[in-house]
Amino acid sequence: MTFQEIIAKIGKGQKGARDLNREEAAFAVTRLLENKASPYQVGAFLIALRIKEETPEELLIFAQHCQKSLHPLLSQLKTDPSETLDLPCYAGKKSTFHAGIAASIVMAAAGLKVVSHGDPTPPGRTSKSMVLAHLGWEPRLPLKQRIDFFRETGWTYLDISQIHPHIKGFLDSRNEIGLRSVFHTLARFLNPAGAANQIIGVSHPKSFHKIGEAVQGLGASRALVIRGLEGESEAPLPGPVEGVLLSQGSLSKIQLDPAPLGLTPVRRSEIEIRDVPSEARTVEKILDGSEGKDKTGLVLWNASIGLYVSEKAKTLEKGYQLAKESLESGKALNLLKKIQKTIDHLSGE
Repeated sequence: MTFQEIIAKIGKGQKGARDLNREEAAFAVTRLLENKASPYQVGAFLIALRIKEETPEELLIFAQHCQKSLHPLLSQLKTDPSETLDLPCYAGKKSTFHAGIAASIVMAAAGLKVVSHGDPTPPGRTSKSMVLAHLGWEPRLPLKQRIDFFRETGWTYLDISQIHPHIKGFLDSRNEIGLRSVFHTLARFLNPAGAANQIIGVSHPKSFHKIGEAVQGLGASRALVIRGLEGESEAPLPGPVEGVLLSQGSLSKIQLDPAPLGLTPVRRSEIEIRDVPSEARTVEKILDGSEGKDKTGLVLWNASIGLYVSEKAKTLEKGYQLAKESLESGKALNLLKKIQKTIDHLSGE
């Protein structure tokens, strides 16, 4: 088997292309991750696969190999998978604020362990890493100290550049190719803490079941796949959210309705992004209780969903109660202060 044969199999157009079997998929992703394909072969493979579209089995095999090659230091996370939520955030934002930052802090303060991970430099977009930097989360913070912070507080943000630098290189190739590749999906499957619970945002609903099947094959117990705000792992709040839920070993369509929680629709104009410093101030204002109801409601909605998906709460209503208590009691704000106060010590400065 050669890489040229793999490219030829998937690259014969929509009618002539064929899917890869398990052995071929494993061969291809191994060559890519071990840097044994030429730049021409990498580009040809990524474009051909984009045109053909990945099957759930191909995604599963690719993702399994990507997980195996994560940074070995991640084994020190030592978390209870059933008590941990994985939040991948790789899309970045163009027009709306990162509600997931405050929501992740609210969830962690409510007792759920939360691991977010993402790309610090998505092309043409603002990343969570950029906003967190303005909140005191030093972008240069070593991986070991990010892990230590998680073990202390139950919350952390991990940089793809640290947990899998090779995949970061594939993400950056979008700047030259001009299109997203399979690695933009695979990054969402990395699950560096081995959490049993996940929320994955995608841009297109047609991908719900394909993504869900891959997550199921990777061993998650509970996972929600939704059309997230700008492709991020964040639920919008214009009305009910539709997606696919993995629970008790099976996938099913689900609709999450914010109306019973007393949450009203939020217009996009109310959650527009202005600049990174303003976003950071918005997070602070949400957590100290001085922000308006629209942005705060969006954060509580996302925290409620995360607590429900992870079964920290048995219903969305109970998830909302936990989220509100975390916010109104000051627990979430205290966690933010820990991030801000301990950063200098953790970064060794």
